[in-house]
Amino acid sequence: MRRVLVVVLLAGLLVPGTAGAQMPPPVQVVFTWCPWAQTRPGCTSPGTHVVYWGDGDPFTLLHEMGHQLDYWVMTDADRNGFRAIMHDKRPWRASGGDSPHERFAEAYAWCALYPRALPDGDGPAYSFRPKPKTYRKVCALVRSIIRRLPVRRSG
Repeated sequence: MRRVLVVVLLAGLLVPGTAGAQMPPPVQVVFTWCPWAQTRPGCTSPGTHVVYWGDGDPFTLLHEMGHQLDYWVMTDADRNGFRAIMHDKRPWRASGGDSPHERFAEAYAWCALYPRALPDGDGPAYSFRPKPKTYRKVCALVRSIIRRLPVRRSG
């Protein structure tokens, strides 16, 4: 099984962070399908720094990295901000497939790939289909969360 450490935790959106912010540990990416849900090409779970990524699709990896951002960086205020933008009053990890935490991971991936606007055609899952103005607000929130991360420098 191939493994790699992802040093740049949040590929595609990392910007200089705030002095004094704490860098979360690197995420270990394991190149296999989800071990506890064999039909899923990617997964991760709270309290871990491991992402399972079996299909090679960058979107899958970014979605799971969105969960890692949620687990290790986001505050309750960030979560409440996302729910407010999306007009979603449910608990963060509400039952059902389109809970706010899944919608956030989906938003993270789409904002990483398309920072200005959602592309036309087939799009996001988990009922994440915001209007353009809402999408811009969501992506701005994601960037503001990431700005709190310090830049990891080698050597």
